[in-house]
Formats: sequence, structure tokens, C-alpha cells
Amino acid sequence: MPRTSGSKPSLWERFAIFASGLSFLVTLLVLAVYFPEPTPFQYLVFRIVLTAAASGFAAFVPGFLQIEYKNVVRAGGALGIFVIVYFFSPAALVSEATHAPTGDQISLLSECRMSSLPISIPPHGVLHLVPLNSRRLKAVKWGLYDVHNDQGDAKAWPTEDQLNLAKQQHDPGVFVYRCDLSNHGRSNILNVAIPMRFWFGNEGGEANALHYSAVVSPLDAGETFVFYLVNDCPVHASGVVPDTARIKIGGESAWRDVPLNRTYKNPVEQIMMFFPTKVRWIGGEPCE
Repeated sequence: MPRTSGSKPSLWERFAIFASGLSFLVTLLVLAVYFPEPTPFQYLVFRIVLTAAASGFAAFVPGFLQIEYKNVVRAGGALGIFVIVYFFSPAALVSEATHAPTGDQISLLSECRMSSLPISIPPHGVLHLVPLNSRRLKAVKWGLYDVHNDQGDAKAWPTEDQLNLAKQQHDPGVFVYRCDLSNHGRSNILNVAIPMRFWFGNEGGEANALHYSAVVSPLDAGETFVFYLVNDCPVHASGVVPDTARIKIGGESAWRDVPLNRTYKNPVEQIMMFFPTKVRWIGGEPCE
């Protein structure tokens, strides 16, 4: 028999109120501990689940609640609780306050994706490369290899002879990686160092990793810097882009570590794989 207004809740109703309230609080604590900074999609799912739990709890609470939200939504009872919890989110307010931009906000975005040769160099432009040669990486350890175009027309790199040779040999070394480094913050950055790790051949593990930093100077607010990673030896290679970069701001003597944001959707996407090549695109140091 349904309970009439004003009557006391039955035993099973009191138990349901207690159980739903307890599960609601436990869920909140678990989410707060294991997901202190959820992604936007996780946050949306959590909010929907918690609003459903809160409205389920309210369904057993005596009394009636009438809610009106922005003169658009009107709801009462459990549905009113759903509206309150869903549309009013204190967690979002705290998150926004915590991550509010400051005058010295640094925001770097790095995207590395597979590309292929040739690469077009704009008139009077410069092509920036990281040649993957283990001997060179051990000796130099940082910087970029620049190819200048002093002509008034666009120039293709590498040469047509090198590309024809690669075509004749069906050389997979024509596949390279293009990396875009963008400054989405408010500060001009004097130097940006991206400490990458590389492996050559079958030598894996951190003990065999070669550390090399691509250095960009400068990177002003709103600008994007492009460089390419090219395998220059007849051995397969792999590389990893880090989650942090080192920067130096004008007027500061010390370097600082900042997050290097990326849009990859899983850890595998930050791993770059390079095919061996028989064509020496850059040359210089002999391959090991």
C-alpha cells in the first residue's frame, strides 16, 4: 500500500534511504581519491552517475522540493534534486579557480605525427631537423640541424637524386615525423628544450636509451615551431616524446620544467617508429 503524505517511512524505506545515501558518499570519496583531476569526459560521466544516485536518495526522503532553474527548467522531488546536482557543480567552480590563468601562464602543446619526404622549404626559410644517427646523438646531445633555402622560390628537401635512389631501392626511410610545438600561453619563451629518448636496433630498455634535446629559440606567445625527425642510418629506431619540457624565460637565470601537453589518446601514440634507410639524407657522422 502506498504511504500517505505525513506518515512515517516504513522500515524498508529507511533502509533504502540509508543504503543509497551511504553508497552516494562512498562513490564521492572514491572518485575524489582516484580521479583528483578527471578529464572532461570522465567529469561528465561522474556527474551524471552522482546526480542519478542523489535523486534516487531524494526519492525516499519525505517532503516535496520544487526547483526552478533559469526560468527554463522546473522540477520537483527527486527530479528537482537531479537538476540541482547536475546544473550546480561546486567541483567545477573549484577546478576553474585552481586552474585560473595567471599573468605568467605557460602552456605548450606538442604534436608529432608521421609524414613523408620530400619536405618543402619556403622562400628564404629554414628547415629544422633532428637527424637520427646514434653516433651523432651521443656527440652532440642537443640542438637542431638546419637546412637553409636562400632562394626566392620554395625548395624541396632532400634532393631529387636522393629521392630517386630511395624510390629505386623501395626505401622506407622516406617516412619521417613532423613535430609542431605551439606556445598557447601568455609569455614569450626564450628557450624550449624537449628532452627526447631514442633507441636503435634491438637495444631496448632505459639503460640503452640515448637522450637528446631538441632546442627551440625563441618561441613567442601564439607562435608554432615545426621540426622533423629523420632516420639517417640503415637501422630501425624508435623515440619517445616526453610529457615535460624545460624552458627559460627572458630575465630569468634558471630553467624550469613545465608540462608538455599533447592530444594523444593513449600512451602508444607518443612512441615514434622509424624505418631503416639506405639513403644518407643528411650525412656527416658515419652510422654505427
